[in-house]
Amino acid sequence: MSLDLETIKVAHRLSATNRTLVSESKECGCFHCESVFSSSRIDEWIEETQGSYSEAPDPFTAVCPDCGIDSVLGDACLYPVTDPAFLHAMRLHWFGEEEAA
Repeated sequence: MSLDLETIKVAHRLSATNRTLVSESKECGCFHCESVFSSSRIDEWIEETQGSYSEAPDPFTAVCPDCGIDSVLGDACLYPVTDPAFLHAMRLHWFGEEEAA
């Protein structure tokens, strides 16, 4: 899947301070390890305490239960977060060519 740069950037912004979106989601995808999982599996959150994210109404960011990286998107964000091609395209842009965990 080829994504345009604007789509990649907007989707990426939704991976930060995303506790509300994740709580409204049934499934999530991690664009670091490319795993798909139930939102109920998320049990770790990073509290954003610096920069513009710290001023968000709910400054907590989901951590992937499989790889421990804060690259989680919930299906409530309306991107195809369970589509392996979408997750792979996001990973290639943000993490490069290395193998998924």
